[in-house]
Amino acid sequence: MNVKKQLLIILLICVAIISAYSEDKSFITDDWKEELNELEEKDMFYGNIGPVIRYDNQLLVQYESYYYQERRYKTYYLSVEYGIFWDIFVIDPKYEIKSIKKDNDKYYAVLWNDIDSYLAEKSIGQDKWERILTFANDNSKGFTLYAEKGKVCVVSESKIYLNLDNTEFKAFDIPTFSGSDRIQEPSIGISKNNTIYFGNNFGEWGGNLYKVVYDSEKEILEYTKLMDQNIDKVVITRADDIYCLLSSAHGLSATTALYKIDGKEVNTLFYKTTYAPIRPNMTFPDDSVDVYGWKDIIGSNMIRDVVTFEDKLLFLISNIGVYYIDSDNKLEKIKDLPFFEEKYTINNGDSPYNTMNSVKQLSIEDNTISVIYRLPLIFSTEVSFE
Repeated sequence: MNVKKQLLIILLICVAIISAYSEDKSFITDDWKEELNELEEKDMFYGNIGPVIRYDNQLLVQYESYYYQERRYKTYYLSVEYGIFWDIFVIDPKYEIKSIKKDNDKYYAVLWNDIDSYLAEKSIGQDKWERILTFANDNSKGFTLYAEKGKVCVVSESKIYLNLDNTEFKAFDIPTFSGSDRIQEPSIGISKNNTIYFGNNFGEWGGNLYKVVYDSEKEILEYTKLMDQNIDKVVITRADDIYCLLSSAHGLSATTALYKIDGKEVNTLFYKTTYAPIRPNMTFPDDSVDVYGWKDIIGSNMIRDVVTFEDKLLFLISNIGVYYIDSDNKLEKIKDLPFFEEKYTINNGDSPYNTMNSVKQLSIEDNTISVIYRLPLIFSTEVSFE
C-alpha cells in the first residue's frame, strides 16, 4: 500500500472518530422514582422550596416558610429518608441553616443565629462539621452560598466572602447600591478565570446582573453592571459559557427568558411574556425573542429552571418536561414530567387556601436528575448517554 493510500485511510479514520465524538448523543433515563411521597397536610408549611442535597442516606430539601412568632421567613432543611419526611435536619441546635452546598467531596453550610454566624465544612465520610469562617461583625440575616469546583463565595447583606484558590477567605464590603441596583441574596456564578456574576431579582421592583472582577494588586472588587433585568439564576457550563435565566410571574403576566453572556455583551436567546387577559378582546404587544425556534415547544409554558450536566444545558419546562440544547441549538426532550400542574387545597387549620402544585426546580447530582414540586414532591431518575 503506497503512502498516499495510507494517509487517506488515516484521514478517514480521524474524520470518523471526530464525527462520532461530536455527534449528539441521546439521554437514557430510568422511570421516575418518587422520593418524597408521604407528607401529611400537617407537615406542609407554605413557603419557597429549594434545591435537593444528597447527604449520606438522606435527601435534604431546603424549605423557607414564614415564621409567625418572629415575623420573618425561616429556613429549614427537611430530612427525607426512604421516601418519608423524617425530621428537621440540624447541624448545630443553636443555629438555623441558611444554605448547604456540596462540592466534590465536601459539604459547606452557612449557620446563623441572632448573635453569631459562621461557615462550616465537612468532608464526605466524616461525622463532624468544622467552623472554617466566622462572619465577624456581620449582623446579616440573609446569606447566599456558592461552592463549585473548589471556589467558595458567601454573600451576606453587607459583605462578600471569597475563597477562589482554596487558600484563605477575603472579605469585601458590598457597595451601597440602592433600589433595584443593589445586590441581595443573588444567584452566583464563577467562571474559570474567577470572574464572578451576581444575578438579582426583586420582582416588580426590577433586578440586575453584575460582572465582578477581583483586582489582586489593589485587593478590591470591580463591578460592572451588565443588565437592568430580573435574573433568577446564573449557570456556567463546562465550556465556560455563561447563561442567565428569568422566570417570573406577577399579576396577570408571566415572563420567561434566557440570556447568554459574552464578555460585556448580553445576547437574548429567548424572551416571552404570557398575559392572562381580563377581557376576551384584550390584546398586548408581542415583544418576544426566539433566536433558535424554541417557542413551538415551550408554547405558553415557563422555563422554570436551568442546570448543566456534563457539557449540556438542561431546561425544566412547566407542564412539558426536561429538555437539553443539542449542538444545533435545538431543544431535545430528555423526559416528560411525572404529572402536570393542578390546583390543590391545603387545610391549614382554620385558614385553608388554594395553590398550584407547580414544578419549581431541577436539581442534578452525579447522574441523578430530580424535579421538585411546590407540594412538596420530589421525583428522581438516573440519566446517562447512549
